[in-house]
Amino acid sequence: MNHKKMMEWCLDYIDHHFDEEITPQSLAEMAGYSFYYFCHVFEKCNGIPVAEYLRKRRMAAAAKNLGDGESIAKIAKKMGYCTHAGFAKAFKKEFGMSATQFKKRDGGIPMKPKIVERAPIKAIGYSLPPRDGREWNPYDDASHWWGADFNIADHHEYRNLARVGRGEIGMWLRPEENGNMTYFFGPIVEDFSYTPKGMTKIELPAATYVVFATVPVDIAKGKTEFRRTINCAWKYIYEEWADGSGYDFDQDHIAFEYYADEGGVHNGEAIVELFVAIKKSSKEPHVFWQS
Repeated sequence: MNHKKMMEWCLDYIDHHFDEEITPQSLAEMAGYSFYYFCHVFEKCNGIPVAEYLRKRRMAAAAKNLGDGESIAKIAKKMGYCTHAGFAKAFKKEFGMSATQFKKRDGGIPMKPKIVERAPIKAIGYSLPPRDGREWNPYDDASHWWGADFNIADHHEYRNLARVGRGEIGMWLRPEENGNMTYFFGPIVEDFSYTPKGMTKIELPAATYVVFATVPVDIAKGKTEFRRTINCAWKYIYEEWADGSGYDFDQDHIAFEYYADEGGVHNGEAIVELFVAIKKSSKEPHVFWQS
């Protein structure tokens, strides 16, 4: 069995046995590799150390179980932690909050996704740089428009472009002229017959998307909670959802946030839909190890 097939087996085995007492050492033994060689091959093929992958897989399952209403004590035991404190430390390291806080937020896992075919989208809006000139991060910089400096915006022109029922979109782009990441935010429009000075026009081609709606957040709690929910959802989509879904991410299309009218706020609750372009998976079927 070559390395690629072995790593496919490993990921599949972990997905089905992560709540058992499996370790990098036991996986290496089952694969017939030395411990150090196995760790080297795993990280080279998957881009992440095996121990970290195991931890992330267990924490993702723990988050889902929290959302399903299971007790923290039961989940900690199921995930193989000898003490509640050990589980609590690992959970907070992964999600930036305690399991209790996470549970109060309905687990932070977005709602069940839907697959849609979306027609081309036209939008006109503003382009914003990363905050403080720091390096862009796909999770922490989600929903960048919340709290951004919109001094450059002409609010009258913006309102003229926005139409009830169309909504607004936000996304990170890398313009060809300078190659630096910028965040676009603006309303969806029918055409580009009028593009106000200082605003940017964007056109996204038709594509197949997986669409996740975030957990509703009481906007009275402030924008920080809403942004944290969005960041958590993006992290879940890119690090967990794709495995076993039968789809690959379509890198030829741009992922974006869709905010319904009034910035996604309705009856005091804020929700955003996350659109990620996908295509049928090109991965070979998993090959199970036979000793």
